[in-house]
Amino acid sequence: MPRTIIVGAGVTGQEVAKRLDDPIVIESDVEKATILKRDLGDIRVVVGDATDERTLLQAGISEARELLVCLGNDRDAYQTVLNSKPYKNLRNVIAVLQKPSEV
Repeated sequence: MPRTIIVGAGVTGQEVAKRLDDPIVIESDVEKATILKRDLGDIRVVVGDATDERTLLQAGISEARELLVCLGNDRDAYQTVLNSKPYKNLRNVIAVLQKPSEV
């Protein structure tokens, strides 16, 4: 059962993924996803758009405990958080925003 889903494999997402046991990372960029798998080894990476609920389901959101959204686009981060609201199994939903006043 996945415990933490990390959305975005940028600097923040990668650093958090390195420190967690068995996270799942959602990344839309195939090249970044490939590099992350190579560098971190036994990590599960789902390639897709986290603003699409189907991608969240593929990553296991219905069983996850935490969702960390660290995207470069605040509107996409906000939409991802909104899409996670129906999943009451999530104890923590955290979004790292670049310009919160613009969301």
